Amino acid sequence: MSLITRIDNFRKKYYKRGITINDVSMSYYLCGKGSHVLVLLAGDIGMPEQWINYIEDLSGVYRILVPSYPTGIGTTEELCGALGTLLRYLHIDRAVFVGDSYGAYLAQLMAIRYPEITEGLCLLSAAGLQEETLKALEKGRGKLRRQAMAQRLVSSETIRAAARKQFLDAAEAAGCEEISEMGLFWDEVCRDLDRKASQHMLALRSDIPDLPPCTDEQFAYLDRRVFLALPDNDEVYDTQMQLDLIADMPRPKIQNGITSGHLSPLFQTEDIIAGLRRFLLTLDRE
Repeated sequence: MSLITRIDNFRKKYYKRGITINDVSMSYYLCGKGSHVLVLLAGDIGMPEQWINYIEDLSGVYRILVPSYPTGIGTTEELCGALGTLLRYLHIDRAVFVGDSYGAYLAQLMAIRYPEITEGLCLLSAAGLQEETLKALEKGRGKLRRQAMAQRLVSSETIRAAARKQFLDAAEAAGCEEISEMGLFWDEVCRDLDRKASQHMLALRSDIPDLPPCTDEQFAYLDRRVFLALPDNDEVYDTQMQLDLIADMPRPKIQNGITSGHLSPLFQTEDIIAGLRRFLLTLDRE
């Protein structure tokens, strides 16, 4: 199935629902059926539509929840609490959290705060919440803040165009063949991206170094219930950050052959979805 067909199917089959949490409107997709609930947490751009391919491939056998990150929620800790409220509202008492980049931090925080809900973790293009990683992220916080200040001076159209070019440049560097289709995919993902949403995501990402450091003991209950897809050539999180994450996870399943850089979850979807399927089957056997 071509990417264009997938986008068309997505538009026809799925729609956003909504809930108000502490006077903040939160939208989400809820679809699929199956014995496991997958909560898909978007990466640095913060758009739930980045999961189009995953929803299309997995909703036939799993129930899938894809929440938005409302601009009225100012910190990752607050967002974590709002997600907990959403899960209770939907009567979801067990879930596998699947997070990409920023979403992987959020997934780890959910696992720490809600162990009674967390059935498993799937972390894509991720780093951890170890003390040394948080110190490294602190050094890069100034760049995110400068980017947010610069965005105040430009239009939403300029922000979307810059993000689109960066995405397509990365797709070309990763060897993606259908660049025109990737452009259509990005347009679908980012059609609701405006200056307010972009600055909100920069603020959430800047907030990560303020989170409390985690320890391996906090994840010990997830023995063999963690899946990691960490790119060999991640230009955002270096090898040491990846190794620190692996060290904190109890006997994780690590997928090899992820080679398309930090955006691999968007460029190597078939490989990662196949790895996710194999991992989720192991949860059924335990």
